[in-house]
Amino acid sequence: MPAKFAAIAAIVLRPLTAMPNPNALAELQALELLQTCTPAELADLAHCLQPQTLQAQEALFHCGDPAAALYWIRSGRVGVFVADGSNNQHESLLRVLGAGALLGEMALIDGQPRSATCRALEPTQLYAVTSQDFQQLLTRSPQFVQALLATLSQRLRYTNQFLSEVGAGVQQLASGQYAPLAQLQSPDHSLEHLATAFAQMALRAQQREVALQERIRRLELEVDACRLQQSVAEITESEFFVHLQQRAQQIRRNRYKSLPPQADSE
Repeated sequence: MPAKFAAIAAIVLRPLTAMPNPNALAELQALELLQTCTPAELADLAHCLQPQTLQAQEALFHCGDPAAALYWIRSGRVGVFVADGSNNQHESLLRVLGAGALLGEMALIDGQPRSATCRALEPTQLYAVTSQDFQQLLTRSPQFVQALLATLSQRLRYTNQFLSEVGAGVQQLASGQYAPLAQLQSPDHSLEHLATAFAQMALRAQQREVALQERIRRLELEVDACRLQQSVAEITESEFFVHLQQRAQQIRRNRYKSLPPQADSE
């Protein structure tokens, strides 16, 4: 049996008890990502959804974990954390995902381990789609594939735009212009924390430069004063200046001796 007909048969021949969750189906219909999917495709996807709950600070998965599922956030917020390159024990918040966001799909597509750690920032409700169900959806739901590709392309486009702005901002930062990085904003707010980090970096660099310029100005004044003092010392301690002082003193003495004596006042 051709694969296409086998996929159709798998949908049609599902047990009657395996009806899709009507709440899940309604939520899928409301997702902008899936607006192009047919009702049959949405029903098929709803069969695959597995509700999952996370408490605040509970990890969904860790960096390096094998990819077992992708997730849709129903409510709450999930933070994406990456390890600090200088200290693997320290994590930096890269971005925050809210209701309706899709996460964890890249590792299912390329088969690589998780590239970041995802942790709930507050009580969060999600739907999980296992790797096996995901692979089956790719083969029997072309509209789902198209929607997924559109989402990935949009995310990549936004990221490229943001990185382009960062690159231009870094060049201006190197030339001493700080305003562009201070005003940097990610286009879809998914990189807002990275944008904030760059803005803070620009502000700290500007503050350091101002402090350095003030320190240089003070050093220049100190150097100028030192040079002036040294120049004066070189002049006053020179043989010529000593001889000149002696000649001046001798002239004053001779002038004093030549003055007539003053009579005592009566």
